[in-house]
Amino acid sequence: MNDVIDLSIIRDTGEVVGTKKMNINGVKKNMDVFRIPLDKLYYNDQNDRIATYISKYNSENKNIIDLPLEERNDVIEKYIISSDKEKFIGTKNNIEQFSQLEPGVVLTDGRVIDGNRRFTCLRALHRETGKQEYNYFEAVILDSNIDEKQIKIMELILQQGREERVDYNPIEKLVGIYRDIVKTNRLTVAEYANSIGTKISDVEKSVELAKLMEDFLEYINAPEEFYIAKDFKIDGPLNELYIIKKRIGADEEKWNKVKITLYDNIIMKTKSDGSGDITRNIRDFGKKIVSNEEYFNNYYEKHEPLSRKLNQKLYDCEGTITTDYIRNNIRNDSELSDEMDKIFNEAIYSAKKDEIRNIPIETLNNINNDLSKLDITAICRLQGESKLDFIKQLDILQAQISEIKEKINNGIN
Repeated sequence: MNDVIDLSIIRDTGEVVGTKKMNINGVKKNMDVFRIPLDKLYYNDQNDRIATYISKYNSENKNIIDLPLEERNDVIEKYIISSDKEKFIGTKNNIEQFSQLEPGVVLTDGRVIDGNRRFTCLRALHRETGKQEYNYFEAVILDSNIDEKQIKIMELILQQGREERVDYNPIEKLVGIYRDIVKTNRLTVAEYANSIGTKISDVEKSVELAKLMEDFLEYINAPEEFYIAKDFKIDGPLNELYIIKKRIGADEEKWNKVKITLYDNIIMKTKSDGSGDITRNIRDFGKKIVSNEEYFNNYYEKHEPLSRKLNQKLYDCEGTITTDYIRNNIRNDSELSDEMDKIFNEAIYSAKKDEIRNIPIETLNNINNDLSKLDITAICRLQGESKLDFIKQLDILQAQISEIKEKINNGIN
């Protein structure tokens, strides 16, 4: 970024228009709020939601960081509006009616840490009305050389740690966790959990999901192209993969085979029984195929040559893999798609047939398990009517068993 911005003069000599309670390094403070010209500000490209979009923009255009500040702001503004137009309109109408009620947070270099949507609405209102009252963003100004870790913790508290905030898209949350915990080690799991007010175990699970997301992107030769994960809405499939991986445990060889088959099916959006619900398909696959060694090995043997064809298509891509390339050059391959659907459906259908066939055996197992729990000592103590009732039920059971055996022997269903 070539644009040089320094808001320290405004912070040192500008008019204080209010205060905002902040948590700085664990200390709560009332910070001064200033009015900052819009052209001195830029969107936070480190924000998890915006960073996910920028990965898409950079794959399709020149690097956004090379654009002049105003042009860069225009690109991100369009994304923020289109990502949730209803909330944009609501916030914009609110500011137009009541002015900006909640101050934002910016750095002295102009980066908006908190208040990207409010910043967007003010830009739109000033452009539409020309009124100077909309040409300023009210915000706390923090030093741009503040520790990056503290900036991130502050952003998490402001963006996710408060009940009234709008939830991020699940993939956008995973992007943040991947960048801040997995890749840079900027935050520990405990620090992240504390910042957003959630359990450590929930963040630990999210870390594993973030690793799976990046592993999938590396598999399709699109490392850190997070927008692909968001475009294809793979948060549901990732949760099912996480469950399957936990069931498999330490068997790395099996997990590698399983994840390849499931990654391929995510890419192709395999249809089971005509459904495009890949989350449900993976859940069924995990329960009915992966859990049975014979079923899985039979499936994998048929899937492997199809996987090689799919991977060749990925490697044939000139340039960066994009969602459009996957849709147009891979999913549109009807021969490959139909064959992958076919073997997937055959595997699920066979497993379901065997499941139905085994229901009588499972029923009998359950009965035998229940019988084994009978306390014989307690039965022997029975007297009078209780003892007669028990013997009567036992006779009924013996008669039913004899009848079932006779029907089986005679071949009568």
